[in-house]
Amino acid sequence: MDLVAKGDDYEKTTGKKLSCLGFFGSKYEDAADLFDKAANSFKLAKSWEKTGSTYVKLKQCHLKVPVYD
Repeated sequence: MDLVAKGDDYEKTTGKKLSCLGFFGSKYEDAADLFDKAANSFKLAKSWEKTGSTYVKLKQCHLKVPVYD
């Protein structure tokens, strides 16, 4: 499978995760994991523009993850 297509699949799955209600665990943590996998696929494919935009989405997910002291 093409690495760019694999990254696109991860991003598509991430969109589904973010649209559903997250009662068990954080949907943003799950989405961050998928964005990380997508970014790594894009990086291996040397698709730098997609890599950068995916890392921005990953950062946005990390900012929404609740922090417990």
